[in-house]
Amino acid sequence: MRKDRPLIFLKMTLYALAIFHVLVGMALVVSKTAQFNLTFLYGATLTSSDQSSYLLRIIGSFAFALGLMLWLAARDPLKYKWIVLNAVIFFAFRNIQRSIFIQEVESLEISATKNWLTNLFFWLLVIGLLAMLGAAGKRKALSDKGEKATKG
Repeated sequence: MRKDRPLIFLKMTLYALAIFHVLVGMALVVSKTAQFNLTFLYGATLTSSDQSSYLLRIIGSFAFALGLMLWLAARDPLKYKWIVLNAVIFFAFRNIQRSIFIQEVESLEISATKNWLTNLFFWLLVIGLLAMLGAAGKRKALSDKGEKATKG
């Protein structure tokens, strides 16, 4: 059990991310009330309009699809490592965007504190996902090597 911890933690993290993205994605697509509440929870002030609603539905569609891919990856993270790595790239890229386009973030009335805390959370997530994936892969390789040695 102990040697499987990185893989178990990775799966749990991926399932949590998957559930979050599927639920938020569906909510953004189907409900203007959910759009308002989720932007409020995000810390943003967004003018309610058909344009913003349409753009939030696009984001919701993407979040939903990302959630489905993360669910698949959670079932076997080593087999679907490319999905995990793409999620890592996405989360890292979003953080870089948040830093480069800080004036646009501020225009949404997201506080600097909330922005930096969000950045910190996602950098920790990126590092955690990479560390868990690496540790799980290394343990799998060692396990496979041990099995071959006992057979041969």
